[in-house]
Amino acid sequence: MFALHDAADIFLNAAKLSHYIKQKRLCDFLFIAFTLCWVLTRLVLFPRVIVSCLAELPGRLDRGWALHGDISSITFLCFLQVIHLYWTVLIARMVWRSLFGEGNKEDIRSDGEEEEEEKDIAFTDETVSKPVFVPGEGTSNNHVKAN
Repeated sequence: MFALHDAADIFLNAAKLSHYIKQKRLCDFLFIAFTLCWVLTRLVLFPRVIVSCLAELPGRLDRGWALHGDISSITFLCFLQVIHLYWTVLIARMVWRSLFGEGNKEDIRSDGEEEEEEKDIAFTDETVSKPVFVPGEGTSNNHVKAN
């Protein structure tokens, strides 16, 4: 089960790195590889693991081999599959935006870091090039990043 979940992470992390170094074609290729790997491992192979566990459960119960955690483990695997379906919808939105050029290709899960950075800086003195900060506000060590 761990191998199924780690396989797609390799492509995702490589795509992020290529995005950070501004290699658009490589990033797009790796994102496509990530999407294909995700669909294969999370929507094809992982449900087969769940079905296999469910198929073995009646025999284990009849022979008295079932452990206390068998049913709850299968239940949690089913919940995990529901989460996989939600994440697949988010990935499909990213693919749709990438293919049809609707807006930017930023992470659709968050609002962005720009809003957080604006909240960190209390105000800037226009006459001085250094930022001015109010104690207790800004970053955790009371330092303010200059623009």
